[in-house]
Amino acid sequence: MNETVYVLDSNIFITPHKTYYRFAFCPGYWDFIRLQFENKNTISIRKVHDEITHNEDKLSDWLKSELNKSLFIDTLKDNKVQTKYEEISSWVLNHVQYTDTAKRVFLAVEEADPWLCAHAAVYGETVVTNETSKPFSKSKISLVDVLDAFGVSHIGIFEYLEAQQAKFVFKSMPKKV
Repeated sequence: MNETVYVLDSNIFITPHKTYYRFAFCPGYWDFIRLQFENKNTISIRKVHDEITHNEDKLSDWLKSELNKSLFIDTLKDNKVQTKYEEISSWVLNHVQYTDTAKRVFLAVEEADPWLCAHAAVYGETVVTNETSKPFSKSKISLVDVLDAFGVSHIGIFEYLEAQQAKFVFKSMPKKV
């Protein structure tokens, strides 16, 4: 029986860092993510690493110190993924629903989304993302809609945490006097 391999989108790092799992009050989330990478049932790609470390903030510092860049797959060195990326690019460029600007943004050289889709499609992985489907959008291409078009499995952050049986336990801090 094959175990599911999860591939994380940038927003699985960025959104929790800025909102519900900040380092100050939920270090367990970050320990959990590190452990999942160490266990090799959760991965991500180099473009995600680069999107995050481009900023100078606590998340960038954490990623650099806790998850070695070598843990992030370099999709540009994988011929199968490059071939699938070309297929995805062609689909995006030929999709009449989207504006030229939306196509340019989605396929921009620094963007991870088409590469996430390509890698997951080639290797049968499940993408974990906070994005949602936007089937009628003309101005933004949703990763989820591209994943669906290519038959790639995807789930949200909370489904991922449940599937991995994550538990973040409350620890009472002493009151300041």
